[in-house]
Amino acid sequence: MSSRKKSSGRTILSRFVVFEGIDGAGTTTQLRKVASSLKGRGHPLWETREPTDGPVGVFIRECLASGLSLPASVYAYLFAADRDLHVFGEDGVMVRVGRGEIVLCDRYLHSSLAYQSDSDHTRELVEDLNHRFPLPEVVIYLDTPVEECLRRLSSRPQKDLFEQREVLMNVVSRYREVLRAYEAEGGKVLYVDGTQPPDLISREILKFLEGILDI
Repeated sequence: MSSRKKSSGRTILSRFVVFEGIDGAGTTTQLRKVASSLKGRGHPLWETREPTDGPVGVFIRECLASGLSLPASVYAYLFAADRDLHVFGEDGVMVRVGRGEIVLCDRYLHSSLAYQSDSDHTRELVEDLNHRFPLPEVVIYLDTPVEECLRRLSSRPQKDLFEQREVLMNVVSRYREVLRAYEAEGGKVLYVDGTQPPDLISREILKFLEGILDI
């Protein structure tokens, strides 16, 4: 498995790419477009997401979809449990990267840090719970204005607990802090204007990845 250790003790996994952004930013659309292009070139690849489709991830999605207002600390533990299975479990991220696959993940620990750190107490908890997980080599951040995201979300039949203007504004601010810290640890971030046409965005992402992943 190709990886490197940083002075902080965190491992950065090569060929592990994470798509981040607030709800409605376009992460899922872009991951699918990029994955389709890379598969077309013959690259071994795994598309995945968090919350996952495993038992803990499904429970999280049900809670969010129902609007169940659990304390942020409870969601932090749930997401960490789901992530543990996702990363270290059988046929998970570590295994996939270890056998040379490119792993494209729709959201990862950066989402936990941005969405669940709504107080000093929960921020410390989320950081502690996630410190043991490896970092991706690359984060693609879809930088899409909150108003545009809300417009896109309004067409969805099912709303999410976090899909509120004030909540998303705060999440955007925390994302900036989280990604600055990630870059300081040696990670690479591509900030993409999420209001551009989807095909233009995917071409920009692919060009960036070509220079880093040697594909």
